[in-house]
Amino acid sequence: AILDDGFTLTLPVTDFRKMVQPQCAHAPRAFEQVLTGVAEVMADSTHCANFLQTLGKGHAASNVSLVYHCDRKDFFMDNCNAVLEWVATTSGAVEKGAASELS
Repeated sequence: AILDDGFTLTLPVTDFRKMVQPQCAHAPRAFEQVLTGVAEVMADSTHCANFLQTLGKGHAASNVSLVYHCDRKDFFMDNCNAVLEWVATTSGAVEKGAASELS
């Protein structure tokens, strides 16, 4: 398996959408949330997907998705720890009526 119960993923606080750990958004000076294990990562993925479907005016039947890009030169892995820089861009938001894709 790629993820196990000890897996952690550190993300910025995303108070514009539902979070797995909503208390992070209300803590003073909280800038990040730490997800632990498969269940929390899957729950956050669902929250993100639900948020993406709110983009645009909903005219098209297609879904909005995220396309990720990670340049190999911006990726560092040591044993089981990875540090990387990546860019995510929406796909399908314009088709649903948004002014532009998010990046």
